[in-house]
Amino acid sequence: MLCVVGALIAAEPEGGRRVRQSSRVRCLLVGDSFGVGLAEPLRIECERTDAGAPGYWLTLRVQRGATATDWIGDIDALLAHNYDTLFVSLGTNDCVEPNSVTCSRFGDAIRHIMTSAKRHGTYVMFIVPSWLRADWVERIRAPIRASGGIIVETQRPEISPDGLHPTRNGYEQWARAIAARWRLS
Repeated sequence: MLCVVGALIAAEPEGGRRVRQSSRVRCLLVGDSFGVGLAEPLRIECERTDAGAPGYWLTLRVQRGATATDWIGDIDALLAHNYDTLFVSLGTNDCVEPNSVTCSRFGDAIRHIMTSAKRHGTYVMFIVPSWLRADWVERIRAPIRASGGIIVETQRPEISPDGLHPTRNGYEQWARAIAARWRLS
């Protein structure tokens, strides 16, 4: 859908959601510059709790310019730390250039991330900035869909003058939408 302006893509681990070993829900965010911008607002949103609800803990592994292939070697070791949810903000640096070599490897990286998450019983949400050019967004979405991802819509956040990244307020809006969707899963 071209009218989509923000998206999460989720997949259940094999056998359903992991049985939590403690009262705190452990989350991991791996990503690129969008992950860097989302880090603090998403941490705040994930750690907000309703009365009687378990606490949340968000670990960050984000880096400007990161690609999905950058994380292949680390994802198994990271998920071995028993995270309940993996937020993934990758794909833009892989697939925004029409002749990008990394775009051709993006699908393999996403399949690896999904396989590892299922093996570790980790729930996965891919955060996709779908307000970007439609052809870029489709290059990101296609391999995620092919690996079994489900797209969940969010509202378009306030965008900075660069036309790509949200403003601080925009990241806060985006994080609230992501966390609200995540709490429903």
